[in-house]
Amino acid sequence: MVRSSNVSGGDGGDANSNIFNPKKKSFVSTTIALMISFATFNIRGLGVQQDDSLHSKRELLGLDCEKYNVDICALQETKVTESDSFVLRNGFNLFLFEQLDSRHGGLGFIISPRMMNYVVCWKYISDRGFGRYMGKYGMGVRNENGSRLLDFISEHNLFAVNTSFIQPSRRATSFTDHRLVIARINFSNIHLCFKPKQRRVPSYNISELVSNKDMQHKYHLALEGKFSNFVTSNDPNADLQNLMSHIRDAANVSIGPKPKARLKHHSSDDTLKELVEKRHDLRQLLNNNQSLDRTTLRSSINHLTNSIQKRLVEVRSAQADQTYSDITNTNDSRKMFEAVRHLQKSKPPNNSIGVHDENGCLIASDDMKASVVRDYLEKQLTRNEQPLEPFEGLPRALNVPFTGVEIHAATSSLKNGRANGPDGIPNELIKYSNSTVHEHYAGIINSCFETHTFPISIGEATITPLQKPKKPIGPLKNLRPLTLSNAARKILSMATLKRIEEKVNAFTGPWQCAYKRARSCADIVWCQRVLLSVVQRKKWEYHRMGIDMSSAFDTIKRTTILELLKLCGCTEDELRIVRLLLSNTKLRVKVNGVLSAEFLSLLGAFQGDCLSGCLFTLVLAGALNELRWTITISLDRPIPPITIAGLPLDTEYADDVDFNDEEEDNLRAILPQATAILEKWNLFVNEDKTDFTHVYLASTGEVDSDGKLVSGNEAWRKSITLGTPELVSSGSEADTRGQHPRGR
Repeated sequence: MVRSSNVSGGDGGDANSNIFNPKKKSFVSTTIALMISFATFNIRGLGVQQDDSLHSKRELLGLDCEKYNVDICALQETKVTESDSFVLRNGFNLFLFEQLDSRHGGLGFIISPRMMNYVVCWKYISDRGFGRYMGKYGMGVRNENGSRLLDFISEHNLFAVNTSFIQPSRRATSFTDHRLVIARINFSNIHLCFKPKQRRVPSYNISELVSNKDMQHKYHLALEGKFSNFVTSNDPNADLQNLMSHIRDAANVSIGPKPKARLKHHSSDDTLKELVEKRHDLRQLLNNNQSLDRTTLRSSINHLTNSIQKRLVEVRSAQADQTYSDITNTNDSRKMFEAVRHLQKSKPPNNSIGVHDENGCLIASDDMKASVVRDYLEKQLTRNEQPLEPFEGLPRALNVPFTGVEIHAATSSLKNGRANGPDGIPNELIKYSNSTVHEHYAGIINSCFETHTFPISIGEATITPLQKPKKPIGPLKNLRPLTLSNAARKILSMATLKRIEEKVNAFTGPWQCAYKRARSCADIVWCQRVLLSVVQRKKWEYHRMGIDMSSAFDTIKRTTILELLKLCGCTEDELRIVRLLLSNTKLRVKVNGVLSAEFLSLLGAFQGDCLSGCLFTLVLAGALNELRWTITISLDRPIPPITIAGLPLDTEYADDVDFNDEEEDNLRAILPQATAILEKWNLFVNEDKTDFTHVYLASTGEVDSDGKLVSGNEAWRKSITLGTPELVSSGSEADTRGQHPRGR
């Protein structure tokens, strides 16, 4: 038996011996191949060992395997009695097994050079009997090959399916025609066939809560009943745990669990259920009782069918109204993106990720994936940084304590349909709760600051790694760590964001278009369209440089965040709250329900926390402000970064920063200064991925180095802005085909 693994090294060994066999659940490295070819060949003798000429049967066998791209070939009837192994002239490795019974059989393997370092062991399998591995129609006389097949099946706990039923006469005995049989297996999409069952966290019938006013009222009554005897203690952690427990209990009583997956048009509406049940009962009477008035029964059934159709229209209209409300309640610049999100909800998410181990091999088991990703993220999110203490000074109350009204405003801003954190409480249970919950939560958070008690659930979170689109599967750097927080943290983060966002937005300036109310990448798209219209009409040209930062959200220092918040005018209370949110952050990596060990995060803002975007753009703005003042002296660029002619010299969308100039040399002079200054702020520019684009209209007849016409095919037309192709010129052929650019 030959097994492939991720262990390299070794030049083989005795054909019947075992070599080191680590128990790693890995597949063949994708750096070698995603396609492996297996073959079997009845060769009817390999000749004597002394015959080592170029045209010997053994050498010809190696040439055949090379010709047909065979990686591992199983050999039968070698008619060699002693074990042996050697390398053929073309680099293929031949292994021959010892024959114990006769000289007419003989087994062996031939392995290609590219697979040799990935072979762990080869061995002779002894007879282990039958019973649970073979049906009653497999009993009888077996030759040596049949016995070895049974041994293989029994060792690997398999079953020979075609022995469980009788075979026709022509299939009772099988013969070999001594032809090469090849199977090519594609490992590009690997899945585990058997996974351990995971404990499912109970989910609630959230869709009914969101769309049904009666259900919301029922939920409020359940909350009032649960909190009627709620008594606070001297331990804010215990109080916060009891608060969330009461919310779960109220949801279990009023909302109930999420119904099992139904057909597309299924509805859980109570009125509709009652009508359907009545129609079902009448149909049973119609079919089972011939003595009743069948005309009246049919008339009643038809009347109920019409009532069901009318109720379905009402239910679907209510769902459509809710969708319309979700879209229109956002600002104008975000309506399109919200509509796209609702359209894409019907598509099942693809949560599968590929992870390489230290040898560059794909890992199959979820627990090992979680462990490897955890070790990688721990290095990325610590980097010898010192832990941030959650409190400073003596315990004292907030100057402006949280109120129930403020918490209500924060919970109302939580978005529906978001993934749950470790506590399993969805946003909707918080968003559609009542004032009692808001008042108790505000009191608990205020108590934490009065007693300097850190709320443990606020620091706990799970990281769900997502595969970055259009990136190779396997490297850990191609995973996006999305942090899923507990409900307690989501509320406090949103309340904090509402306190500081205006001050942070004023500090970041109008050049940053991300994570701001009434701002989006549509602003950048509009700016690009205006610049392109000037290029087209005025025959003007300019250059653009787009810099790429590596894992920018995960590298910013938390002490820097606090310093900048103080600089942009945040109050002492706001600094204390942000410090609390940035400290004692304990994370676990979750892959398909499997959790890794816990680790402490010391760097970065949580990707997925509503506050993370605001805090990241704050740090980036601080770095870019220093850069602007530096290049103002060296390159005489104006502050604010807008030329007299109206050209914006830089634009920002989250961590995507573009610099514009009429001279490319100026941009190339900015790049090393930007790299050095951003590195001081713990932001790292990947200069190899920096993109330089010349935006202009080529003259008629201009050709490139290959002799192709440039006019209408300028490089900027295919460049990427915010993940989408650059805007094409107005009235061009691409426009007439309807290929209009879109913002992300």
